Amino acid sequence: TKEVRDRYLSVFGYDYKSFDVKGWRVIVGNTQFWRKTELKDEQAAYEAWLKDECAKAKALHGRVIFAGHIPPFADRPNERDGYENYPKAGRVARMSMYLAAGARFFLAGHTHRCIAHGWRKLTILNPECTSTNFDERPHGFRLLDIASAYDYSYNFVKVK
Repeated sequence: TKEVRDRYLSVFGYDYKSFDVKGWRVIVGNTQFWRKTELKDEQAAYEAWLKDECAKAKALHGRVIFAGHIPPFADRPNERDGYENYPKAGRVARMSMYLAAGARFFLAGHTHRCIAHGWRKLTILNPECTSTNFDERPHGFRLLDIASAYDYSYNFVKVK
């Protein structure tokens, strides 16, 4: 809703943005806009921004990281719509857009469980949660350690 988004923006200042880190473009998206929303104008503005960012990112030749709260899928690319994923109707198109932009990683949250899997050349990573302990796993963060500028192998390291 407008009220929820306004409250979020008053705390964090933005809900989508891009920035560069050590030669990588990080594109952070508001994944709530990939679901039905009453905020049609804001959703359209976000989609236009995202398409523009994807076009700019192509010049980085594979050095792109997308980040958003909701992962494209939690277990399988063809899984049913649910709390833990993008709507199935646009899921493959969205992931294809990321790949066309040169993305190698999608960093997410939302699922409250550690996930590391991929779709084509896109690696999707979720850390454990930091707020709710559903199954007695330790709380914490993960560190994405990319091997080098041209080697996209990675370690998803637990940080306590």
